[in-house]
Amino acid sequence: MLYKWATQAIDAENKVVAITVLAAAATGTNTADVELIGGKLVGVLPTGNQDQFVDNVELSAAGLVTVTLAANATANNTFNVIVERATGNDA
Repeated sequence: MLYKWATQAIDAENKVVAITVLAAAATGTNTADVELIGGKLVGVLPTGNQDQFVDNVELSAAGLVTVTLAANATANNTFNVIVERATGNDA
């Protein structure tokens, strides 16, 4: 089931955003992306080290995706966040 969900993220309606939460930090964010404005969060997958629980994932009105951990990371934590693009925001 997870594989099916993860592969669905690679279609034209969704965008995968790579996020890194640096060691000693609790949050990580992407560069603002106009393609994400008005979009919806679909999910988050760890892509490497994850030494803390994910506390929150947020998509701002400016197209910023922020991953917040429950505590500061002890090493870099990496994630892919899948965002469904809003109609009219296709690349």
